Amino acid sequence: MKGENKKINYLCVRTRQNILKHSIIKFRP
Repeated sequence: MKGENKKINYLCVRTRQNILKHSIIKFRP
């Protein structure tokens, strides 16, 4: 169970970073 939690957390962090990256690219003129 703990291993699963870590995996989910990792995925959340990855998606958040991806969204941030895309937002920065999107907002660039």
